[in-house]
Amino acid sequence: MLRPCCLLLQLLIVCLLTGCALPYQPEQQLLPAHDDFADRLRWLDIPEAARHFSPELAEEFRRQMDDADLHITDVRLESADYLPEPRRMITWSIAEFYRLPSTTVRTHRFRLEWEYLPGKRFQSGSWQIITSFPEFPEAPRRE
Repeated sequence: MLRPCCLLLQLLIVCLLTGCALPYQPEQQLLPAHDDFADRLRWLDIPEAARHFSPELAEEFRRQMDDADLHITDVRLESADYLPEPRRMITWSIAEFYRLPSTTVRTHRFRLEWEYLPGKRFQSGSWQIITSFPEFPEAPRRE
């Protein structure tokens, strides 16, 4: 009676240890990173959205997004192309926005390039945006 329980316990331990040894694929981590960036952009949480950029681009992004008239209503991922050799991902996203005084929602399609930064030893890596964020179009002028 004791032997089947011991065997079951050993099998459970082997399964758990095997699960820990499976490598985490970098491309599986991009979607959560993009979703976090999109949420922060939508809520205009610019300091936290800037953390997704490389350090040299983060300040430029903060300055660019310092626009009280800009309101973003939605950001969604359109497509993502993984480049395995340099471990980069090119994403196309769509943002819906308006600029005061206009209340007309407009669409802005933009491209970002992400680079995977591997973690140290047992830490997982992270994705970082390595291209400048494209400007949102200006509000159309009324005459």
